[in-house]
Amino acid sequence: MKLRILVLVCLVLSLAACGSDSEPTPAAKTGQVELRFAISNGARQNSALVDALTGTVYGAIYKKADVSLTGPSAEAQDLASVELPGVDLTDPSAASSVASWASGPLPTADELVFLGFFDVDGNGSASREPDEGDPVTLPLSNAFTPVADQTIAVTAIFELVLN
Repeated sequence: MKLRILVLVCLVLSLAACGSDSEPTPAAKTGQVELRFAISNGARQNSALVDALTGTVYGAIYKKADVSLTGPSAEAQDLASVELPGVDLTDPSAASSVASWASGPLPTADELVFLGFFDVDGNGSASREPDEGDPVTLPLSNAFTPVADQTIAVTAIFELVLN
């Protein structure tokens, strides 16, 4: 009986020493993005653009794999919600907005994409949807991959004007 108990104790201790189930899983790597904004020349010259290029940018960051030409899939979850008031793109010689938005931690394992609109007529705060005359991003443009433990700079471009 003592031999059985001794063998059983040794077996339990050797299994515990393996540690396969008790090792901590490594933390997922994350990075951050700082977004600035610009508008394409085509959108800047679009006849549907009737308001000054100042206002609030609204949008979200998604995994690019969850986005198609029609936008995010029904199951897509935004990884970050973007709202940045005070964006001014009136100067055509400026490379991007002075105003910027910084994310929290974002996963580095996936390519991400910013989808959004520039609320130039000031009526998008309630609906968070663009309306006629608002510059918008294209679904598969403005992609980036965060870098672990770094903040990368990305200029998101509004390429169309909703009409």
